[in-house]
Amino acid sequence: MERSPGSRSAQECRDQAERLRGLAAKAKSPAVQWDYRELAAEWEMMADQIEKLRNERTRSTTMRQTEDPLSMAQRHVAEGEKRVEHQAILIAELDRAGRIELAVQARELLTAFETSLRLMREDLSRIENESRL
Repeated sequence: MERSPGSRSAQECRDQAERLRGLAAKAKSPAVQWDYRELAAEWEMMADQIEKLRNERTRSTTMRQTEDPLSMAQRHVAEGEKRVEHQAILIAELDRAGRIELAVQARELLTAFETSLRLMREDLSRIENESRL
């Protein structure tokens, strides 16, 4: 089964984070080291989100008793929007600093975040439609 371009596995994200940490270790400039480590942290966060979403899907039958599906979907969208906003700010900072290569990698991660957010919004819409029935 072929995945969409914005689809990554958690392990692929962790591998990318490890490559970035390796680049940080080799970089001579503290600013470049910081940029690489910051991007590595973003990739790790993406891996964590992928794993969290997968775990939530497998545990969907044992939802939190304090959170109904609509509230959960609304929370997911809000969290996704914050993640996308934060990533866009990071990209702008990288662009201003002339960190072209890092900005390209950050945009790739932004694409994955936007794909996740789109899926979260679709899920929210489906739940809202079902609740109207």
